[in-house]
Amino acid sequence: MKGKHGFSDSSINKIKEIPWEASLFFMGWIWIGWSVFGMTLVNMYLTGSFLDAYHLIIGIIYLLPMFVIGLKVFKYRNVAGLPLILCSFVIGALAIVSHSNINLGTDAEFNFLQETAVVVLTLLLVATPASFYIYARSIGCYNTRCLKLILAFSAINGLVLIYNELIDPRGVNSELISILMLSFLFVIGPAFGGIYVWEVMSKSS
Repeated sequence: MKGKHGFSDSSINKIKEIPWEASLFFMGWIWIGWSVFGMTLVNMYLTGSFLDAYHLIIGIIYLLPMFVIGLKVFKYRNVAGLPLILCSFVIGALAIVSHSNINLGTDAEFNFLQETAVVVLTLLLVATPASFYIYARSIGCYNTRCLKLILAFSAINGLVLIYNELIDPRGVNSELISILMLSFLFVIGPAFGGIYVWEVMSKSS
């Protein structure tokens, strides 16, 4: 059965079933592509209203996970998704602020994060993976080994942050935290995003 624009109904339904909230796991790559490289290009070639339109589009992209999970939570009245809404909103808002600072060309674009670094790291490395696990279980995903891996990673990160705060005098500025943060943003996070998508799609099929 074909839709109005030539797409079959089954194809449209498959697109709708994709858990787009998992894009939150790919925020590091999205930020690099749209903010670092994207802002470099648009500042070279775009001005005025075109630049404002670019900012608006990027803001929507950063907040896409929050919009998607919000619609699902309110549609199905699933309160288990509320922590994920909060995580996606804060991470999206921080990404937008970072994006704006890059556009302004400030030398201290990340200084605004220093005062709340522990909170931001806890949110990103501990609360977000745990929230995805809780939400996946609430929508009927089985408690598989892969899904448990996301929860275990969240717990390990929490222990690392506690250890770092109590033992390492450099706190969140230590090399260990830098490695953990970068690996999560660009390697581990996207891998978990793939796992989450696989588990949700397997549950739907």
